[in-house]
Amino acid sequence: MRVKGAGAAASPLLHDMGFNSDWIEKGLAREERSSRGVYNKAEFEMQRRHMAQEWSNAVDA
Repeated sequence: MRVKGAGAAASPLLHDMGFNSDWIEKGLAREERSSRGVYNKAEFEMQRRHMAQEWSNAVDA
């Protein structure tokens, strides 16, 4: 039996919280492992920081 990781649990909850799918996938490091992925690391940085803080607040609550 495969145990799901935190990312598998976080993704649907972050979607339910109304966050953008692109932010979620980048935040969970689910991106292509190529030169494009390396160059796009900073994409949505500010949005992902906000999302991470909101997630942290929800977990702490």
